[in-house]
Amino acid sequence: MFRTYDWAEAISVPFFEDDFRVWTYVEYDVGGVWFHVQIEERECTRWRRFNLMISGEFALRSLIARQSEHLAVVDVQLVSSSEVNNSGRLLMEPLVKAERLFQKSKNGILYEVDSGKCYLVGDPTIDPARSDGYDLIFDSSMCLGSQFSDHKK
Repeated sequence: MFRTYDWAEAISVPFFEDDFRVWTYVEYDVGGVWFHVQIEERECTRWRRFNLMISGEFALRSLIARQSEHLAVVDVQLVSSSEVNNSGRLLMEPLVKAERLFQKSKNGILYEVDSGKCYLVGDPTIDPARSDGYDLIFDSSMCLGSQFSDHKK
């Protein structure tokens, strides 16, 4: 989850409508992952892209399920801490697939990025090769925006 504080709210941002609240920063759990998602809104001949920061697989699933001809996910990047990716730094990499793995009473999420690397978040004793089952959370083919990448802007 992302946390915000009242005192971090940007007070004067005239170009946003009243239903927006704008923050100068957000806080997140350093030991986990989050998603940087590019969205495309489509209205007739008007196309607009923007980015969302999403915390958690349930929110990602919900966004993927809400895609339509008017709202499409273009790209999903996995943002992982050094504790997850073992690189010594924060990484943002194109996400290829995310699956929840089950092994006896244990579970975790396996993230595969486009470099071929995989990161397991959850019970570290899970062996992905010996999983009792899995639940697909995300696959890059689910991004409807990639199906419309040849449009003119």
